[in-house]
Amino acid sequence: MRSNDELFREIAEKYAQQYGQLLHDELHELERQPGELPSTDGMARRVRRKIAAEKRKPYLRIATVCAACFAVVLLLPLALRTGVSFPDSATSTPPAHSDAAELPAQPQQDFAVIPLTAPLPSGFNETGFEQDNGKSVYYIENVYRDNVVLTLEKGALPDTGGLTAITLGDTVIYGTQTGSYSLLTFQSGEVVYELTCRYDINTLLKLSEAFL
Repeated sequence: MRSNDELFREIAEKYAQQYGQLLHDELHELERQPGELPSTDGMARRVRRKIAAEKRKPYLRIATVCAACFAVVLLLPLALRTGVSFPDSATSTPPAHSDAAELPAQPQQDFAVIPLTAPLPSGFNETGFEQDNGKSVYYIENVYRDNVVLTLEKGALPDTGGLTAITLGDTVIYGTQTGSYSLLTFQSGEVVYELTCRYDINTLLKLSEAFL
């Protein structure tokens, strides 16, 4: 069985032979009427060039078709692997917007600062403050360098399990002291107080008296 190249070559040769014969007959007819044209030599050269060009055209057309087929064979597997699609411009629609992008931004809740209800006792000085959501945090320096962090938050007193109950005036407060920190907590009105320091729980007791 002949290959495709041999079949294409045979078709091109037959086409060139037929077209060349036609041009040859036209040239012969022109040479029979020399008075109508100024020179048959120039015409003959042009005809010969045209014959040669027409002989090349079938090969060029065949080569173009083969190149296109070869490109399709190479690109089709790549398109299938990468999932490339070729959308129809007449039917394609723009992508839908994500519902999440259209949701309005949730406003941040603005928590009011909880102020201190009394001046600090002697030996204590406020050195810093920050608002942590619903908590107002005061940084208090102690003259004996046993600095205190005082946190105020509205709500109910949390679980005091593991803490020791201490009576301070008419109020029961809860505290603990370990080797690394001391802690006191109590509730006054709707505000929960929590005090911590590095060393002595007595530092916290003295400061707590100012708010009870």
